[in-house]
Amino acid sequence: MAIDRIDVFRTLRDTTGKRELPGVTVESVEWELNKEGGATLSVDPLHPDAELILLNEIEIQIWFDDHIRHYVVPRGVGGNTGRVTYGCEGVLSWLQYAFLTENINTFNVEQFNLAVNLVEWAQTQTNGNRYIDIGAFAGSGVFRSRPTLGDDFPNIYDLLQEFPAIEEGFDFDVKLLDDGRREFWCYYPAKGTFKPQYSLEFDQRGRKFVKGIESWKIDGFSMATDVYNTGGTITDTSTDPDTQFKVVGHYEDVTADGSPKYGRMTKVMSNGQIIDLGWLNDRSQAEEAQRGQPITTADLAVSEDLLGLVDTGDTVPVNVDYGVMRMKGIFRIMSIKWRNSSRDLLLGLQPA
Repeated sequence: MAIDRIDVFRTLRDTTGKRELPGVTVESVEWELNKEGGATLSVDPLHPDAELILLNEIEIQIWFDDHIRHYVVPRGVGGNTGRVTYGCEGVLSWLQYAFLTENINTFNVEQFNLAVNLVEWAQTQTNGNRYIDIGAFAGSGVFRSRPTLGDDFPNIYDLLQEFPAIEEGFDFDVKLLDDGRREFWCYYPAKGTFKPQYSLEFDQRGRKFVKGIESWKIDGFSMATDVYNTGGTITDTSTDPDTQFKVVGHYEDVTADGSPKYGRMTKVMSNGQIIDLGWLNDRSQAEEAQRGQPITTADLAVSEDLLGLVDTGDTVPVNVDYGVMRMKGIFRIMSIKWRNSSRDLLLGLQPA
């Protein structure tokens, strides 16, 4: 159904002090898989509500039809005498400002706990509480080793991004509740479900849900059928003198659809000081799975009626047949952007 009512509220950073901002217009809202997403807001510079939006000091709740849809932080503002526009990021972005400053020796630990411990550690630091609770989710059953050195000053947000990028990793999100709570959730093996009832179709004869194609491409520039992933070094003390070895993960697709088809296309990447070979191998395999063949991606403008019916991480059938522009198969929703100007959704899709 189309959105009938949009409400904007200002809160303090601890989620208290809720106050409605009726003078503020929501121009767009974006949700991204495993990322913070954001929103664009605008207001007359002379309106009293403009004075209440303080960059990085307050947060903004965005409600559609009496349900909270996003919780964002105003980061920047600009404009003219007619209108000023605020760029906002989702509350997960607070973790971009948190850096690990102590050694964490984690060996053979449930991988969800690795992520949860990072989120909790960041919020126990002085002035670091972002009031993001931990959800009540079950474990993944996958155990990993991921010792981290504090003197490398790794970024908490960047560390979290490693988990969706490894074989048998997981997705995560900040789930929002109408009472104002925010909860960090982990999803294994992946966030989202298959929703065949929302098949997206677009061709010269007709269309279903799809209003237009705003970007479409097939990318073969960054292909890799053979991936090396370098980590840290370990010391063999059994030799004299001691010998240092660099730990290197590797994966090559030697099936008919891999190197035999395209020729060996090698990529060498780095995972910093990680010394767990299993982690490095899993990261290599996941990278090859994503880049082992030309990848088709697109942004499809679809009906606003799908808001709330599909979510980031969901998979849907796609049938686009418009000359050379073709997308056929099951695609995953990587991002959703609601646009006020056109009252539609822009879905960022990639093959599932």
